[in-house]
Amino acid sequence: VVVVVVAVGRSSCNSSRVLLIQYSGAGWLVGCWLGVVGIQASQMLAKLCAVDLRSEQFTEFMIAQTIIADINVIVIRRDLGQTPCLYLLADMTSTEYLWEVLQDAMLEFAGSVVGLAAVHALKEQQSASAM
Repeated sequence: VVVVVVAVGRSSCNSSRVLLIQYSGAGWLVGCWLGVVGIQASQMLAKLCAVDLRSEQFTEFMIAQTIIADINVIVIRRDLGQTPCLYLLADMTSTEYLWEVLQDAMLEFAGSVVGLAAVHALKEQQSASAM
């Protein structure tokens, strides 16, 4: 399991990027966008939320709203080639706490934190092997 910082606002993750999602009627919603990547991603998140995120039930391009550690989260399944990837969207004010919860959860699965460069490298590697 790998937790990827895709985009965060102010937090201890040393990134200044902010995800802005426009929604109708009320202006802009500012939030965080994190990714959990790896063959055990759904097992890790199963310890944190009630939605069944296993590949057989939560297929690619599916979206669900759930609660992780008392935080409202939107989960989006968008695999990186053959590697499962679950993106988590949450309110900006919850970023640091959600980050800490994910880091704690991944310890059980011998996970690590990586950045976007590792995600891009994985995509390129899998694209090359598909040819």
